[in-house]
Amino acid sequence: MNQHHLAVEKTARYFSLSPAKGKVKNIWIILHGYGQHPGYFIRKFEALDSEDTLVVAAEGMHRFYQEGFSGRVVASWMTKDDREADISDNINYLNKLITKLDDEHPEASIRVLAFSQGGATACRWAVQSEVKIDQLVLWAASFPPDLDLGVHGDKLNGLNLLLVMGTNDPFIKEKDIRQVQQLLDEGGIKYSIERFEGEHEIDSETLKKLT
Repeated sequence: MNQHHLAVEKTARYFSLSPAKGKVKNIWIILHGYGQHPGYFIRKFEALDSEDTLVVAAEGMHRFYQEGFSGRVVASWMTKDDREADISDNINYLNKLITKLDDEHPEASIRVLAFSQGGATACRWAVQSEVKIDQLVLWAASFPPDLDLGVHGDKLNGLNLLLVMGTNDPFIKEKDIRQVQQLLDEGGIKYSIERFEGEHEIDSETLKKLT
């Protein structure tokens, strides 16, 4: 058996919380985690919404039913199967999205917040985006170990990298956090870390600190 690839056009989707009025000064691009719907997930970020802030939630291009064969449809960014093609597709999609937003609001700052599975996708994309990203927030997310810090270190150091972790996250243990910190420290990557009392979730009080 031989495996082949064929590039095709696909329509991607995103959701937004539009500013009530005025000029957009800040843009937040949100990447959801595994098995989430961006239309529901974006509601967790209403604390960021204001008259001059635009919140946009991108959607992973793999949709599936959350349970069985019906009910709520959710999405993911990739699986372990054919991952390199998925990584390339994700980067192409997010590059088009950020370029569109930058063209529409050229004077706005752009910040990216990626939750859980979205974190690895955000990291790979952020270092390859030609549009300047002012901050990258990895929330309850791991740093992709396959990212070459020697190649992308300069770009990462310009992203104001922030790690946000819950103290009782069942998916990210303290040893996992220490491993990420060690990886970044050894790679000479500048970052800061914010902890909150909670699990694998978006904590509204911590989110307000980012505004």
